[in-house]
Amino acid sequence: MVEGNGEVRELPEEWCWVQHKDIAQINPKLPLNELADNLIVSFLPMAAVEEKSGRYRLSEIREYGKVKKGYTPFINGDLIFAKITPCMENGKVAVLENLQNGMGCGSTEFHVSRLTSLTSRKYLFYYLVQERFRRDARQHMTGSAGQLRVSKSYFEEVQIPLAPLFEQKRIVEKIEELFSDVDQGVESLKTAQKQLKVYRQAVLKWAFEGKLTEAWRSQQPTLQTGEALLAQIKAERENRYQQKLAEWEEKVGEWGAIGKVGKKPSKPQQPKELTPLAEADISELPQFPNDWRLEKLGNLSELVGGVTKGRDLKGQETISLPYLRVANVQDGYLDLSIIKYINVLPTELDKYQLLAGDVLYTEGGDKDKLGRGTVWKEEIKNCIHQNHVFRARLLSISIIPSFIAYYSQTRIAKDYFFKRAKQTVNLASINMTILSNFPIPIPSYREQEQIVEEIESRLSICDQLEATIIENLQKAEALRQSILKQAFEGKLVPQDPNDEPAEKLLERIRAERQEKEPQKTSKPLR
Repeated sequence: MVEGNGEVRELPEEWCWVQHKDIAQINPKLPLNELADNLIVSFLPMAAVEEKSGRYRLSEIREYGKVKKGYTPFINGDLIFAKITPCMENGKVAVLENLQNGMGCGSTEFHVSRLTSLTSRKYLFYYLVQERFRRDARQHMTGSAGQLRVSKSYFEEVQIPLAPLFEQKRIVEKIEELFSDVDQGVESLKTAQKQLKVYRQAVLKWAFEGKLTEAWRSQQPTLQTGEALLAQIKAERENRYQQKLAEWEEKVGEWGAIGKVGKKPSKPQQPKELTPLAEADISELPQFPNDWRLEKLGNLSELVGGVTKGRDLKGQETISLPYLRVANVQDGYLDLSIIKYINVLPTELDKYQLLAGDVLYTEGGDKDKLGRGTVWKEEIKNCIHQNHVFRARLLSISIIPSFIAYYSQTRIAKDYFFKRAKQTVNLASINMTILSNFPIPIPSYREQEQIVEEIESRLSICDQLEATIIENLQKAEALRQSILKQAFEGKLVPQDPNDEPAEKLLERIRAERQEKEPQKTSKPLR
């Protein structure tokens, strides 16, 4: 029984445990001298290395003189291992080939392992990319939070199970054969995921072109017209205002009765006149059924930005409340796994408190996530929202919140937001004016109900399929890790008694390293 990587594991008889530095040079210098500064070499940033796959992109080149200092050097055949969190935990490991002039430089957050010719590079790659190895390395990281790193000493001294050389090659061949089968299955699952995404958008498109309810609509003897619905919405807006006005007058009376103590209650604002849609906004929209009508979101709802973080509230009485961040508001659902709290003035609860039925929009994001219409269902009591999350509180019971939210997830809506958004690098942001002018097609209340039902019946099936795909992808990853575990316990391929034992191989490795150590060359390796 031999201890390796914090575990007590038994190896096959002809294997042996070795320290990493016994079979490789760790973070070595280039085996070259007198290189010209204008020599073109590959440049490999951390982002160019994929997680767990061993793939990397060699799309960048540099002059050697510009990267010879302040970067990690490597040559063809070297293995690179991300040492910083979270790249290490995510499995950024690769064996390098096809470097410009046989060499390159890259992120300082790589460790480099330069193996002898008597050890399979792919064998070491698969050992280091194992989840169990990365988990053990995580426990030995040093540094501060967010800057944790695998030290050079750990990387040098970590125990590696060394198999006979020919068995190493058989193990790699078997791993790659089995992984090829797994990859085919994973590719099929990912293709199905993409198809589900396309289908979701198709369902929303058909819904808001009136196609999902076309047959249903033809069977209805009477339906409320768009004009009648908008007139009803306008009347409800006015009734709501009159109710708020009456409440305000009552509060003012109470305020006067106690001697006008404190701040006078603010008079509610009268609803703005419904402003017509701009012709440019209408021209971009598809054809809707004749009895539907278009209306601005700002005419259908009360739009409010959230509380600003980082305000100086020292010396003032505050209360701590849960609040929604952009990360909580996803496209069509809420991620409430992490809820943060913020100190606000007690009077701000009424202003920013979320109520069931509020439709939430994010201010910024990429093209597919900008806007993110999502319905709040009062999952958390006394929850408010930050200023990068807009709230649309519908002014009429004749509009169904989920109908508005689903429409906001369509490609039509995404294009509207993105075309008008302020553009920055990889991101875009919308403001209250853009959101207020967002045009929404409005059918009768009964048809809204039917559309939501048609959408949810189809998307619920998508959700079930998506869950099954995710479960199978997780099983595929577990299968990979099981294959690797068996491989490095000597259980994946049979041992061959004619193979040279690992102890003898280690002696040859040491002899080869002693022989080659003093040698240097002035020519780039290819």
